[in-house]
Amino acid sequence: MCQLALGNTRAASLNLRKSPMRWLNAPPRYSASSKIARRGFCSHCGKALSFELLDSERMDLPVGSLDEPGQLKPTEHVGAGSRVERWFRDDGLPQTRIDENSAIQQRWRDADGIAVMPGLQAVLLGDRVMDWLPVKWVHRIAAAVFAVLGVLVLAGFGS
Repeated sequence: MCQLALGNTRAASLNLRKSPMRWLNAPPRYSASSKIARRGFCSHCGKALSFELLDSERMDLPVGSLDEPGQLKPTEHVGAGSRVERWFRDDGLPQTRIDENSAIQQRWRDADGIAVMPGLQAVLLGDRVMDWLPVKWVHRIAAAVFAVLGVLVLAGFGS
């Protein structure tokens, strides 16, 4: 899902508790990315600012949106089942698959009656598309799609 939402092969995120988190400027505008999650976007430029499962006490912030991202150190690779192998470098960090996480699978079953995350097949299809379409075009198409989504959020659609 992160690949599609961010138009990239991976997303570096900081996972933190929601309760002490506060926005210094205007809070993001939110869009439901599924029945169980939402994404926050900057109300000025449409940049992705957050991801959170609705029933979780935690949220993700993009590392690149922080003032000093170089101060953080990666600790694991989440979503290893949908990674794009050509762009992955095994650095020895633990790897987890979202589709093997029983708690998240239960959330999807409760919300949709299915055990597979929506979007995972789309990411796997993206791997097949990359076999015949240059990577730069896959990224350009994904970036364009999510730029349009950001503009729609700014315009108030999906709120």
